Amino acid sequence: MKTYSIHLTHPSTHSIDQAVTQACEYVKKKQDATNNQIHSLEYLAWLFFLKCLEHQEQRAEPVKRKAEAPLALFKDTQYTWSAWIENVSKAETQEQVAYFLYQELFPLIQTSFEIDTKYMHIYPDFTVFKQLLAVVDSVDLVQNIEKDTTAYLYSKLLDILAKGSKTKSYKQTGIFSTPLPLVRFMVKLASPQQDEIIYDPACGAGNLLIAAHKYIHDIDPRQPVASVFQGSEVHPSVLQLCKMNLSLHNVDCSKIRERDITRPITISDLFTYPDLYEDDYQKTEKKKLVILTHPPFDVLDRQQIQEKTTRKGSSSKDYDNQFLEHCMDKLVDIGDKCVIVVSQNILLNRSTRDIEVREKLVNNFNLRMVVQLPPETFDPFTHYPTYLLFFQKSGRSDKILYCKMQQQKETSKKKRQIRDEEFDQLLTVWQKWIQSPTDDLLQKGQEMYIQIKDSNELRKPDFKYILTIDVAQQEENEARDLSKTLDQLLQNCADLHNLAMKLRDEIVGETQTHETGE
Repeated sequence: MKTYSIHLTHPSTHSIDQAVTQACEYVKKKQDATNNQIHSLEYLAWLFFLKCLEHQEQRAEPVKRKAEAPLALFKDTQYTWSAWIENVSKAETQEQVAYFLYQELFPLIQTSFEIDTKYMHIYPDFTVFKQLLAVVDSVDLVQNIEKDTTAYLYSKLLDILAKGSKTKSYKQTGIFSTPLPLVRFMVKLASPQQDEIIYDPACGAGNLLIAAHKYIHDIDPRQPVASVFQGSEVHPSVLQLCKMNLSLHNVDCSKIRERDITRPITISDLFTYPDLYEDDYQKTEKKKLVILTHPPFDVLDRQQIQEKTTRKGSSSKDYDNQFLEHCMDKLVDIGDKCVIVVSQNILLNRSTRDIEVREKLVNNFNLRMVVQLPPETFDPFTHYPTYLLFFQKSGRSDKILYCKMQQQKETSKKKRQIRDEEFDQLLTVWQKWIQSPTDDLLQKGQEMYIQIKDSNELRKPDFKYILTIDVAQQEENEARDLSKTLDQLLQNCADLHNLAMKLRDEIVGETQTHETGE
């Protein structure tokens, strides 16, 4: 039987990005060509969960558990992160470590949280396993540039699927995280309140639900958050990732389900989640609904289209189009609202089905705002044009606010990431629009282009409810602004020339006076 000498000491700490990258490299070296990245996630997510759990427990607000859960995981030092990895260093065989984890620690986690431990795996190569432990142990969860290091970490874990996929299947289905500045803006835009239902039909790492929970909590920190948090996720490993992230943020994950909302509910679904039908199709609780979501938006391939049953006979091949229809179907009461990220296809395609979806959106809902996001928003996963829609169940659309966030110039070789400050400016525009929905907002600034559309124009036959920004009008305005800038530049040059000539005359005059005096 093999024995191992394990040393988990590390002279320096790692940032979250460095730690996730290094851990993936260790796993990748040992994976064969057929082993997909979902396994990498199952090897790494639970390790980071336990590391974060100890970090959260040391803070002012420890992580909440189910009332009946044993406290050993949090009180008995044998089960804390720092204690059990020290015990691993004393283990003589991999079998000893596996026994402790599978027979003691994993069952304790499953009892304490809504996490299915069958998606938590120990890396089979013990040398690699100890390397993973050392990297995770070295990660710095305090000194990080992000406001929420745990949410940022789980975003990076989700991105493993898109970055490392050999078959590109995860890129095709659009599985990658939503940048946290965009997450925070979407939540501010929706402004969720106490006693509302917060729902994400494509919850991924769960950061939209977490941000909504924090937003509600910050309104009055003295009151417990009484909202209901619901979510669906089609990939079981990503679902567990989401539940870990929610648990670390004290968000109830009992209504986060494994579900593909693009197909009808089956009998087997109801066996797994008996109350799924009520949550999905019947709004049993008299609460307002707030939908916050960034669904996969890449086009499904033909085989996937044939295998999947599309919603209500839809022939649309755009996955996010089906999510948009799902969200519209969910908004049934006045005041229900949705903030959703979509691809340009939804707003621009001229197929009969796509036009029908946009017609339903404009005529059956109040489409308040359309935002064209910068091309680098989801870098490096896609540069395809993406939009943000905000609509409510409150009558048909009238005037619609359009904003285009401009692409920012890179000041260094390092890839530019979108920042909160860029969305703060957009939020200011939105708040002014709410107070006074007039044309006074029209302006062309360095950061943003604003346009206001009358929905009656969209209803004209030639327009076909196309919802993208009017590029022709935008270019005309930009050309007009450029002309003004050139006129001003020419005027400045003329003023400078006149000043130079005046200065020359003064110098020549003084020289002549001096020579005459001599």
